[in-house]
Amino acid sequence: MGNAQTLFSLEASAAYERDGFQDAVRYLRKTAGRQFLQADNLAVYRTTTSALSDVITNAAVQLVLVSVKSPSTATTNSWLNLFNTSSGSVTLGGLPKATEVFFVPYTKTRTVVAYQASDPHAYTAALSIAVTTAPHGATAADATNAPVTTILYASP
Repeated sequence: MGNAQTLFSLEASAAYERDGFQDAVRYLRKTAGRQFLQADNLAVYRTTTSALSDVITNAAVQLVLVSVKSPSTATTNSWLNLFNTSSGSVTLGGLPKATEVFFVPYTKTRTVVAYQASDPHAYTAALSIAVTTAPHGATAADATNAPVTTILYASP
Protein backbone atom coordinates (compact mmCIF):
# COMPACT_ATOMS: atom_id res chain seq x y z
CA MET A 1 0.00 0.00 0.00
CA GLY A 2 1.39 3.43 -0.90
CA ASN A 3 1.81 6.28 1.54
CA ALA A 4 -1.34 8.06 0.32
CA GLN A 5 -3.49 4.97 0.91
CA THR A 6 -1.87 4.28 4.29
CA LEU A 7 -2.42 7.84 5.51
CA PHE A 8 -5.98 7.87 4.12
CA SER A 9 -6.70 4.65 6.00
CA LEU A 10 -5.44 6.24 9.24
CA GLU A 11 -7.41 9.41 8.54
CA ALA A 12 -10.59 7.39 8.02
CA SER A 13 -10.12 5.62 11.36
CA ALA A 14 -9.17 8.88 13.13
CA ALA A 15 -12.82 9.77 13.64
CA TYR A 16 -12.94 7.00 16.24
CA GLU A 17 -9.75 8.09 18.01
CA ARG A 18 -9.18 10.75 20.68
CA ASP A 19 -6.62 13.06 22.25
CA GLY A 20 -4.62 14.34 19.31
CA PHE A 21 -4.52 11.30 17.05
CA GLN A 22 -6.56 13.17 14.43
CA ASP A 23 -4.20 16.16 14.49
CA ALA A 24 -1.12 13.94 14.16
CA VAL A 25 -2.55 12.09 11.16
CA ARG A 26 -3.56 15.35 9.43
CA TYR A 27 -0.07 16.72 10.06
CA LEU A 28 1.56 13.62 8.56
CA ARG A 29 -0.71 13.72 5.53
CA LYS A 30 0.30 17.36 4.85
CA THR A 31 4.02 16.86 5.43
CA ALA A 32 4.68 13.35 4.09
CA GLY A 33 6.14 14.70 0.84
CA ARG A 34 8.41 17.18 2.66
CA GLN A 35 9.76 14.67 5.15
CA PHE A 36 11.81 11.58 4.39
CA LEU A 37 8.59 9.78 3.44
CA GLN A 38 9.24 10.08 -0.30
CA ALA A 39 9.25 6.30 -0.76
CA ASP A 40 5.89 4.53 -0.63
CA ASN A 41 6.82 2.26 2.24
CA LEU A 42 4.66 3.35 5.18
CA ALA A 43 2.97 0.55 7.10
CA VAL A 44 0.52 0.54 10.01
CA TYR A 45 0.56 -1.91 12.90
CA ARG A 46 -2.35 -1.91 15.36
CA THR A 47 -2.87 -4.25 18.29
CA THR A 48 -4.30 -4.53 21.78
CA THR A 49 -1.14 -5.19 23.72
CA SER A 50 -0.79 -6.63 27.18
CA ALA A 51 2.37 -8.64 26.61
CA LEU A 52 5.13 -8.89 24.02
CA SER A 53 4.10 -8.35 20.45
CA ASP A 54 6.36 -8.28 17.38
CA VAL A 55 5.84 -5.42 14.97
CA ILE A 56 8.60 -6.30 12.51
CA THR A 57 10.78 -9.34 12.93
CA ASN A 58 14.48 -8.82 12.22
CA ALA A 59 13.98 -5.85 9.90
CA ALA A 60 15.11 -2.27 10.38
CA VAL A 61 12.31 0.29 10.72
CA GLN A 62 11.91 3.99 11.40
CA LEU A 63 9.08 5.17 13.60
CA VAL A 64 6.78 7.77 12.12
CA LEU A 65 3.92 7.78 14.65
CA VAL A 66 3.17 5.98 17.90
CA SER A 67 -0.28 6.24 19.45
CA VAL A 68 -1.32 4.36 22.56
CA LYS A 69 -5.00 4.54 23.61
CA SER A 70 -5.79 3.38 27.11
CA PRO A 71 -9.27 1.82 27.35
CA SER A 72 -12.03 3.78 29.07
CA THR A 73 -12.28 0.91 31.59
CA ALA A 74 -8.59 1.13 32.61
CA THR A 75 -7.89 1.66 36.28
CA THR A 76 -4.10 2.15 36.27
CA ASN A 77 -1.43 3.81 34.17
CA SER A 78 0.76 1.76 31.87
CA TRP A 79 3.98 2.15 29.88
CA LEU A 80 4.65 1.22 26.26
CA ASN A 81 8.17 -0.17 25.93
CA LEU A 82 9.80 -0.28 22.46
CA PHE A 83 12.70 -2.66 21.88
CA ASN A 84 15.31 -2.70 19.12
CA THR A 85 15.13 -6.49 18.84
CA SER A 86 12.64 -9.26 18.08
CA SER A 87 10.25 -10.14 20.91
CA GLY A 88 11.79 -13.58 21.40
CA SER A 89 14.92 -11.84 22.69
CA VAL A 90 13.11 -9.68 25.28
CA THR A 91 12.80 -10.47 28.99
CA LEU A 92 10.48 -7.99 30.69
CA GLY A 93 12.34 -6.15 33.42
CA GLY A 94 15.62 -7.67 32.23
CA LEU A 95 17.73 -7.33 29.13
CA PRO A 96 17.67 -5.84 26.65
CA LYS A 97 16.27 -2.64 28.12
CA ALA A 98 13.62 -0.81 26.12
CA THR A 99 15.03 1.73 23.69
CA GLU A 100 12.11 4.08 24.35
CA VAL A 101 9.32 4.11 26.93
CA PHE A 102 6.05 6.05 26.60
CA PHE A 103 3.86 6.81 29.61
CA VAL A 104 0.17 5.98 28.96
CA PRO A 105 -2.15 7.64 31.50
CA TYR A 106 -5.22 5.53 32.18
CA THR A 107 -8.31 6.37 30.09
CA LYS A 108 -6.19 8.71 27.91
CA THR A 109 -4.33 8.53 24.62
CA ARG A 110 -0.66 9.36 24.08
CA THR A 111 0.27 10.17 20.45
CA VAL A 112 3.82 10.98 19.37
CA VAL A 113 5.04 11.93 15.87
CA ALA A 114 8.67 11.05 15.20
CA TYR A 115 10.36 13.75 13.14
CA GLN A 116 12.68 12.03 10.69
CA ALA A 117 15.04 14.90 9.88
CA SER A 118 17.41 13.96 12.70
CA ASP A 119 16.50 10.24 12.54
CA PRO A 120 16.28 9.68 16.31
CA HIS A 121 13.93 6.74 16.05
CA ALA A 122 15.66 4.21 13.82
CA TYR A 123 15.39 0.62 14.95
CA THR A 124 18.24 -1.13 13.20
CA ALA A 125 17.52 -4.73 14.23
CA ALA A 126 13.77 -5.08 14.68
CA LEU A 127 10.90 -3.51 16.59
CA SER A 128 9.05 -5.21 19.43
CA ILE A 129 6.70 -3.73 21.96
CA ALA A 130 5.40 -4.55 25.43
CA VAL A 131 2.98 -2.74 27.71
CA THR A 132 3.99 -2.95 31.34
CA THR A 133 2.83 -1.72 34.73
CA ALA A 134 6.03 0.35 35.25
CA PRO A 135 8.70 1.84 32.97
CA HIS A 136 11.10 -0.97 31.99
CA GLY A 137 8.82 -3.14 34.13
CA ALA A 138 8.81 -6.89 34.59
CA THR A 139 5.01 -7.21 34.70
CA ALA A 140 2.82 -6.95 31.60
CA ALA A 141 -0.35 -4.88 31.85
CA ASP A 142 -3.44 -6.99 32.48
CA ALA A 143 -6.26 -7.21 29.95
CA THR A 144 -8.34 -4.52 31.71
CA ASN A 145 -5.53 -1.99 31.28
CA ALA A 146 -4.22 -3.17 27.89
CA PRO A 147 -4.19 -0.22 25.48
CA VAL A 148 -4.67 -0.20 21.73
CA THR A 149 -1.32 0.57 20.16
CA THR A 150 -1.02 2.04 16.66
CA ILE A 151 2.42 2.34 15.10
CA LEU A 152 3.13 3.91 11.72
CA TYR A 153 6.59 2.95 10.49
CA ALA A 154 8.71 2.85 7.36
CA SER A 155 11.68 0.88 6.10
CA PRO A 156 14.80 3.06 6.16
